[in-house]
Amino acid sequence: MGRGTTPERISALIADTAGPLRSCAATLLELEGKPTLPPKEALIAIVTGFEESGWEEVLAHISDAREKRELPVAVADQTLFKLMQLAARIGSRAASLADV
Repeated sequence: MGRGTTPERISALIADTAGPLRSCAATLLELEGKPTLPPKEALIAIVTGFEESGWEEVLAHISDAREKRELPVAVADQTLFKLMQLAARIGSRAASLADV
């Protein structure tokens, strides 16, 4: 099966990526000395700290993808791009711990 950009495949990618991203968020908060949170709540805590709004909606779309496995085309595309931004932000924050 080849890679494609159908909404089903993008939704599946979002769903498959959410678990590891949530785990990374929980680990990051632990490394920063913050109280231990379950992975889903840790990701919520991280986006709550962002200055720009709209991240709660992104998290809701991620949960929808995990539960339903298919998001509408425009929502799936936008959510995937936001998920990549979120992963990059978590990575940058983790990298800054190495600088300490």
